[in-house]
Amino acid sequence: MPWREPQNRARDAYRHPYESLTLWGLKLGMTVVEVDPGVRGWWTEILAPYARATGGAYIATLPDRAQSGAAAESPDAAHAAFWKGVADKSVFGEVKAYEFGPQHPDSIPAASVDLILVARAFHNWARQGDATHAYLRAFFTMRRCLGAHGLLVL
Repeated sequence: MPWREPQNRARDAYRHPYESLTLWGLKLGMTVVEVDPGVRGWWTEILAPYARATGGAYIATLPDRAQSGAAAESPDAAHAAFWKGVADKSVFGEVKAYEFGPQHPDSIPAASVDLILVARAFHNWARQGDATHAYLRAFFTMRRCLGAHGLLVL
């Protein structure tokens, strides 16, 4: 995967992406949501091209502009940086992204998602009052099915 950043590829030996995604139940054609991926994050470089190649969909949740005081960088800057990182459609496909947060918990349609990946976010939500509950309720709503797989917390 030549499009991946060298420092991200170097972490594969420790994160075991193939084994992890297989364990979590990723399948061809799935719709995958990555919560707060950052700027072309480690998982984004894997999940978006996989979705493009298999007929699935990759959706990112981006910082909610209604919560502008909660993040270290402005939501506008985060949105711009994310879109710049996934601009190459030949690699990343038709990426979708939605503002998502306690103020916009229903931005992703109900029963439209197969797999939700949350990496390093719960500790931030815990400091935001009822945010964790709002996010979990939103994940429950957006999932197609509530089987053993679906919400992955790292």
